[in-house]
Amino acid sequence: MVYRISMLVSGGLALWLVDHFVTWQQLYLLMASLMLIGVNATLSAKEPLIKSPPPKTMYEAIYEPFVEFFSRNNDWITLLLIIFYKMGDAFVMALSTNFLLNKLGFSLAEVGTINKTFGLFATILCALYGGYIM
Repeated sequence: MVYRISMLVSGGLALWLVDHFVTWQQLYLLMASLMLIGVNATLSAKEPLIKSPPPKTMYEAIYEPFVEFFSRNNDWITLLLIIFYKMGDAFVMALSTNFLLNKLGFSLAEVGTINKTFGLFATILCALYGGYIM
């Protein structure tokens, strides 16, 4: 949920603010200052207790987990499904704002308000409703 809200702030609210109140430089400074929340949380978090010893070699740290994962029964099919399922979503999210601004001629405020804000609220509400149904 926090990820979705941060996408709302950095997407919809940012475009709306640039179109009405601030310059791009001021917006980037504002977004950088909001990143300090995460930096502060990271620096103030306690280190987890590690029950197993850390890997001693790069072979143990990188190669062995991959071999173990791909030795499971048909788990590589699940990995391919995840990659191909999310690939279209990644392309649409990366290109939709540019398409709406440059090809269809919508303003920054319109894209920020309708596409980013209401779309994100619909996603959050439907995710909560789907979780409730499950």
